[in-house]
Amino acid sequence: MDRLTAPRCSGIKSGYWSTAKKDELVQRLGQYEDTGLTPEEIKALEDFKNSKDDRCQTFSPD
Repeated sequence: MDRLTAPRCSGIKSGYWSTAKKDELVQRLGQYEDTGLTPEEIKALEDFKNSKDDRCQTFSPD
């Protein structure tokens, strides 16, 4: 995924900034919201996907 934002590092303000146009930011936000997942749930899924746990195996019928 390409980020549309970057952390502010000036020390004057906190948060994020972006050079992207508002429409691009709104479209990306809408795609995220359509997943119905919170950032924590997405992180948990990413951690699960990257885990080396042998309790879960994929099945390939071929």
